Amino acid sequence: MKPGSNWVRAEWAVIAVAGIRSSSLYTAWRDAPLERLSWLVLLLWMFPIFYGFRRHAVGSQSWAFVVSVGLTLAGTVGSLNVLCHVGLAVALSGLVRPSPAYWPWLITAVAWMPLFSWATYDLPPIAITFSRFLGTAAAAAFACSRIGDSKARTL
Repeated sequence: MKPGSNWVRAEWAVIAVAGIRSSSLYTAWRDAPLERLSWLVLLLWMFPIFYGFRRHAVGSQSWAFVVSVGLTLAGTVGSLNVLCHVGLAVALSGLVRPSPAYWPWLITAVAWMPLFSWATYDLPPIAITFSRFLGTAAAAAFACSRIGDSKARTL
């Protein structure tokens, strides 16, 4: 990413739009009993992004932003919040250079979405919360260990 380029501004615009369209996350995190700590899981999930910026190992993936726009648009038109949430996750993941840990890390984004509680509703609440944190922490740690990996394949 080159500072000041139009592409960088477009990336941040896509992230902003996906974030605005995913504003239902705030309501779920505030009001739903099983979602109370999911905002912390989002911060934990974003740790590889912060770590990548610190190590200057960030790189844009144009495909991620195009997919994010499509998912966010489909979620908005179809009134499916889960598509907007996935669009936000894909947009945020587009800031990280691909590495062997990219896909497992991206898949664990579901842990901070209300979809996770819906899918695991039959489990005890403590098990849902524990699995959110444990899965996300493991994927984030693995992703951070692979950021800037010189042997990483590009997509």
